[in-house]
This record gives sequence, C-alpha cells and structure tokens, in this order.
Amino acid sequence: LDITQPLISNVRFQANGGHLLVSSSFDRTCRVWSRRGWLHVKTFDAFEDKVTCSDISRDGTMIMTSCFDNSFKIWSNPE
Repeated sequence: LDITQPLISNVRFQANGGHLLVSSSFDRTCRVWSRRGWLHVKTFDAFEDKVTCSDISRDGTMIMTSCFDNSFKIWSNPE
C-alpha cells in the first residue's frame, strides 16, 4: 500500500472474505485496493473536500463515500 498519502481517514475491508478494501483520505480521494498483492485498483477523485469515510458493498460492486463538505456519494465499482 502507498503510505505516502496524506492523512488516511478510513479503511474498510470487503465483507465475507472478499479481496477488496477501500481507503479514504484527506487528499480528496477514495482508493480501491486488492488484498491479492496489495495492489492499487482504482481511484475515485471527484471530491470537493476531504473524504472522511468510505465503505464497500458485500459483493464489491458499490463504493460509498462521505465528505467533509457533507456530501455523500455512491459509486459503481465494476470489476
């Protein structure tokens, strides 16, 4: 994992032994990682402010994020 990011505000693992995890950061991004080799998969970066929280659906197809500006977004995460 890239530990050079600014403050990481949240990390969530996919439930049921899934292979994905999401991290949110004060650098205005949410990143998807694969636990298989800890590789970066995708970055969501359409945020106006710090990303305070993120989560991933059980099946890994949806990412939810909330921001310091009080916005909430649901993203499609096709694998």
